Amino acid sequence: SFGGIYLATGARSNVITWNRVQSNSTGVYLSGVTNNVVTNNPWIRQNSLYGVQLTGNSVSNRIVGNMVNSNGGIGSAGIYLNGNGVDMNRVVSNTVFTRATGDYGISISGCDRNIVTNNAVMHAATGGIQLTRGARSNLIIWNRIQSNVVGVYVNGVTNNAVTNNPWIRQNSQYGVQVFGNSVSNRIVANTLFSNGGIGGAAIYLNGNNVDMNRVASNSIRGRLTTDYGIHIALGDGNVVTNNAIVAAAATAAVYFVNTASTNRVVGNRVCS
Repeated sequence: SFGGIYLATGARSNVITWNRVQSNSTGVYLSGVTNNVVTNNPWIRQNSLYGVQLTGNSVSNRIVGNMVNSNGGIGSAGIYLNGNGVDMNRVVSNTVFTRATGDYGISISGCDRNIVTNNAVMHAATGGIQLTRGARSNLIIWNRIQSNVVGVYVNGVTNNAVTNNPWIRQNSQYGVQVFGNSVSNRIVANTLFSNGGIGGAAIYLNGNNVDMNRVASNSIRGRLTTDYGIHIALGDGNVVTNNAIVAAAATAAVYFVNTASTNRVVGNRVCS
């Protein structure tokens, strides 16, 4: 089945509000629709795939102020934007609490120019917020991202911004991870506290063609059991500048390994 509530091709300017949506495959499913609002639904819970899914050229929709709890399993997400043409949507002020088997809180896959802001995302088994599969020019701003395995998971994408998130905290492996042919993304002006453990890092850039990204003006603090503040492995041409790394790493504040080359580290503040 498609979903508990389904808006299909061509639906416009509808409002889905104050519903209890539980135990479906997908809670609220939007496909090929424009300018709809899914808002203030207090109970989108225990749906087996996704809490809310947008697909099929869905444009300029708003997912606002919902409680999205314990949806999905392996490979799934609480809120999922998927596919070419799923553009210019806004995901705002939602609480996304993902049970331990749900891989992602909010996932943007192959979509462009979406905004994810002012959400609380917690307890995802892989990533709190994911950008993947060629997603371009999306903005992740002003979110609270806590107690996931990875806070923000950036994989195979270009020209996205993760910026001004004031609370990327206590994610067990990495606060922000960038890998898999991710180019020209910006990790800027975030506050990261107590992320990672042994082998972990607050910000981790890893892999061939993780190139020309900018890590700037972040505040990184906490947990001396974390090995690295900023860790770059294999990536080239990245810039690390104007970050404050304070009591945040047991091994190195900024660490390059595995043929990482032509990267620049400029004007950072590093202290214990």
